[in-house]
Amino acid sequence: MPRLTLSALAALAAFALLGCSDDYGETCSLPDSPTIGRFCDSTADGDNGTVATCVFTNSADCSTRMCAQVEGQAAYCTQSCDAASGTGCPADSYCVAIPGQNDGYCVVRTN
Repeated sequence: MPRLTLSALAALAAFALLGCSDDYGETCSLPDSPTIGRFCDSTADGDNGTVATCVFTNSADCSTRMCAQVEGQAAYCTQSCDAASGTGCPADSYCVAIPGQNDGYCVVRTN
């Protein structure tokens, strides 16, 4: 019985590690339909100026389900952040509010 329990725990740990992969910044695809238009907007971003952006919050390509395209760059997997405080992003990124929502998403700095 202990051998079966250890095998089950090992399988569960492997599944958890695979399911929690860090794909931040990896390429993803935005849907090719008019529906994505409701996720697109020009967002004023304080000190960073205006950022033309599309954020899709149900992407199967990303572990966080968030795929963003910023200023015509290739779409990439991103993560949510606290738009009010600007916190929750990796060091090479900043937080932008999602239009019509209380939270934000991380944008990779390009300069």
